[in-house]
Amino acid sequence: MTIAFTPKIDLRLNALIATWLLCFLSVSVVHAAPLTLTAIDFASQSSDKLQVQIELSGTAVEPQVFKTDNPARVVLDFAAVKNGLSKKIYPINQGPALNAYVIEADGRVRVILNLLEAMPLNLKTEGNKVLITLTPSVDM
Repeated sequence: MTIAFTPKIDLRLNALIATWLLCFLSVSVVHAAPLTLTAIDFASQSSDKLQVQIELSGTAVEPQVFKTDNPARVVLDFAAVKNGLSKKIYPINQGPALNAYVIEADGRVRVILNLLEAMPLNLKTEGNKVLITLTPSVDM
């Protein structure tokens, strides 16, 4: 038994194969642009709280956070983020905070908040922002 393809079927088959090949070959890997730290801002809130707002060029990632007591510091490490700021040191002089250093090295940006004393913090991300709220301890 011999099966003969008619020209009409051959054209359809060729079109199907060509479409499949185009779809297969045109799949490309999308590389996301690296995130960049674009702004840092400070705002006093009620009860001596201070909010530090860090803005990124895309959806915010939660940084790795660690603290030291002596000297009192909060350190935020943003992996795979570039520094787009023009300065390295930002005076704060509000509530519990003295200043912030922003440094890029080893494929990450490190933000160091120098404080008057060690204190608890709350960190959350909203869109392209990382919000850090520092609350001084209340001695009773």
